[in-house]
Amino acid sequence: MNTCLSFCIALFFIAYMLPAQCPDGSPDAGYTCIPDMEFEEELVLKGIDTDGVIDGQGSSLKLC
Repeated sequence: MNTCLSFCIALFFIAYMLPAQCPDGSPDAGYTCIPDMEFEEELVLKGIDTDGVIDGQGSSLKLC
């Protein structure tokens, strides 16, 4: 019983934290979440995140 309760609590926290990684929920198809706005600003300045908007996501192809 204790193992089952621990597993359920762990599963709850994992499920709760996954969507919290992206500021606006799930990113658009083909995009990756960038939850740190300062980091995304650096990506924009370096021309890696090419849309020029700090929106919490960047093109997955350009980030690879």
